[in-house]
Amino acid sequence: MSTSSPGAECTLYHAGHRVHLIQVISASLPRDPRGARIVSIAGGIITVDLDGEERRFRNHATRRLRALVEELGLDVVVDQPRALLKVPLPDLKCFSIADAGKPWHRCRFDQLTQFDSEALAKRSMTHGGFTVPGRLLTARRG
Repeated sequence: MSTSSPGAECTLYHAGHRVHLIQVISASLPRDPRGARIVSIAGGIITVDLDGEERRFRNHATRRLRALVEELGLDVVVDQPRALLKVPLPDLKCFSIADAGKPWHRCRFDQLTQFDSEALAKRSMTHGGFTVPGRLLTARRG
């Protein structure tokens, strides 16, 4: 099991972990966004009132979400087809959500070290996606 170092971020893009840039871009396109209200945030579980029904989702960044909710209020948007919970801000803050009743992938903190097509394809399978920082590509190219 990988362990994190101070300041390290989870490297998974599975539901409930990091939000991929493509998800954020597509979040502005209507799919099935529904207004909801936060009921509670505790132990990595977010409970929302969605059309009078309490729904439970898992996310690994609930402290960040709690801070936003305390500052901005309990109203959020749930876009289940995209596995996103959106906090309505001028610049839209998205959190990836996973159904709390389904199996959970533990966070991983291993950094991407190989950038060939085979390694990136494998990373997509094991981590649900990847992001290659531009500075790393520039350093590799010389």
